[in-house]
Amino acid sequence: MTSLLLAGIATTANAASATLTIGVTDVITLPANDGVRDTTPVTISSNVATTVTFSVRNGDTQVKQVGSIVLAAGVPGQFIVPVSGLPAGALTLVAKPSEGAEVTTALTVGSGQPSSVQLALSKSTIYTWKKATPRSTTASVLAFDETGLAVPFTGTVTATVGGKTYKPTVKSTTGNVAKASISVTKLAAGTGSVKASVRALKSGSTSYASNKVTLKVLKTAVSSLKISKSESTVFPAKDSYKDSVKITLTPKTTTGTSFASTGKIKIVRKGKTVKSWTLKSSAKKSVTWNGKVGTKIVPGTYTIIAELKGPEGSKKTVKTSVKIDKRKLTKTSKTVTHKAKSIFGTPSVYDFSSYCSHWIGGTKDGQVECTSGAAESSETYALYFPGAISVPSAAKSAQKWASVSSSYVPKATVSAVVVGKTGSGEWGYWNATTTKQGPLKKGTYNNGALKLPKGTSTIDFAVALYQYSSFKIKAFKVKYTYYVLK
Repeated sequence: MTSLLLAGIATTANAASATLTIGVTDVITLPANDGVRDTTPVTISSNVATTVTFSVRNGDTQVKQVGSIVLAAGVPGQFIVPVSGLPAGALTLVAKPSEGAEVTTALTVGSGQPSSVQLALSKSTIYTWKKATPRSTTASVLAFDETGLAVPFTGTVTATVGGKTYKPTVKSTTGNVAKASISVTKLAAGTGSVKASVRALKSGSTSYASNKVTLKVLKTAVSSLKISKSESTVFPAKDSYKDSVKITLTPKTTTGTSFASTGKIKIVRKGKTVKSWTLKSSAKKSVTWNGKVGTKIVPGTYTIIAELKGPEGSKKTVKTSVKIDKRKLTKTSKTVTHKAKSIFGTPSVYDFSSYCSHWIGGTKDGQVECTSGAAESSETYALYFPGAISVPSAAKSAQKWASVSSSYVPKATVSAVVVGKTGSGEWGYWNATTTKQGPLKKGTYNNGALKLPKGTSTIDFAVALYQYSSFKIKAFKVKYTYYVLK
């Protein structure tokens, strides 16, 4: 008997010491038995067969023993840690083998009390008009405890817009999103906010609120009108100059989009509508008026009135005015006679005996006579006599009408009054782009009409003589043809 007892004692004393390896835990959340993170698995293994006992500490204080597991050597096991009976906070899970040193791993227990609330709206703008969309928005709510994980909650969503408030309830027993529909019929037009206030499912728990989210409730209405016109004065006579006016109406709406509307653009004189256009949309609209009352041109000031109303809201009105002028661009002409002496410049002499004299006084006042001698070559000029003619202000002013039509470019026809001529010569006149040139001959004649484009203030001309030739020029007559508004 003694030997057997001693043998038993010796066996116990010689039991192998276990070395444990423990895994990590997941967060578990209070309260227990609500189906939301009530337990966490933890993996444990030993190098020898042993029984492992699990307990939970809070600092150095043991909170609770939570169970045990029998392990075979080298075969990992899984132990389930329950949240029941544990406090919230950062705890330690302790695993102690039958023989050997304990091992620990961190264990986080969430309170399950909402400490932050998240709210999102499916639509930030809804509309009061029954044909507009959307007319409702959905508030989605989530609550989180101090661990940052979603927890169950109950509470309300408060939407306040346009002086009206709507408070639907929300509840989540699983920590998943809870939703509440907010219909436009519960609110009024304006800009407001939506927030959520929730607490844990346990009665008496502290409530927490989300940040406010902006919600706009808009009427489908015209908020303002802007009207513009292409011309302040219209000349309806068909001459291509401001024959009509383009009227553009630019509505501004509460929604920032266009929609079906009703209205008119009217042309009114002395209380009577002489022309109108129907509007069916709040989109930007342009119309053109020919400036006539029926088929007639009736001078005066006319009022342009635009009116527009959307499905909701009041009618908006805007006005401007336009003048009607019966004048039109009319072709006219003016002839200016210049004494030759007054517009000739200084001649250039290319021969050996040329002379040029200006007759002064008597019946030949202003006449110019020139005679050339032998030239350096029979094919070159012996004398070249330039000059310049100033374009009258009326013709220069009329150059602006070229922007209306190229047919309105002023023209000048220069006629030389040649009272004497021997031999041969040429003469011409020009501008920056065009030259009108022909032979010098006796009589009054021209080389054709010269256009005077914008910026032309002078007409240059010259008379050139070949050798042994002469001329007597009394004057230059310039006929200007241009358009004036009359």
